[in-house]
Amino acid sequence: MRSLFALAFLGVFIMSNTVYAEEALNCNIGPAHKSIGETDWLVYSCGNETTLVFVSDKGSAAFPFVFTMMVQEDLLLTTGQGNGSKEATAKTYEVLKKYTLQELASLIEETKKVRETDQSP
Repeated sequence: MRSLFALAFLGVFIMSNTVYAEEALNCNIGPAHKSIGETDWLVYSCGNETTLVFVSDKGSAAFPFVFTMMVQEDLLLTTGQGNGSKEATAKTYEVLKKYTLQELASLIEETKKVRETDQSP
């Protein structure tokens, strides 16, 4: 079940960031539930298929915190913001900064499968 806080935090995060595109970045695909760096995260992908948003799950040491991972010029750029535990978010960041383009693509596909499962009768 999706956390209402996670969705609200995600919406505020997306609206507060400048998007250099004609259309707004819509990051509501998922979430896939992942443990990364010993912390639980809700992972959403965006409609542009090159961006992931990692929202700390309620109750995790990193809560509240959000990481964004996006492709820029064939490189992955990862940024984060929030007030969660610095230790927990640092552990997660150490894992995320080693992600490859292939891992990003795989995780995007995983978020899409969650959406398909949620919509099945």
